[in-house]
Amino acid sequence: MKRDPLKLHHPFFLPVGRRVIVTGACLAWGAAEFALGNAGWSALFVSIGAYLVYEFFYRFDPENYRDKDDDPK
Repeated sequence: MKRDPLKLHHPFFLPVGRRVIVTGACLAWGAAEFALGNAGWSALFVSIGAYLVYEFFYRFDPENYRDKDDDPK
């Protein structure tokens, strides 16, 4: 079984709109922190946003987001 400690493969994130909103919020927060002169917080939120882009859009597999309890056996 694959580990998912951040629960990024929860069925909540299956619709593309939710993934776009969460990723965009992290990247926008990073941009806001950069504009306010907080380089450390900016780097943190931009790197979280970059990781979300990788997980939600580059490595996306809809089967990872299906609820395991609903699988017919």
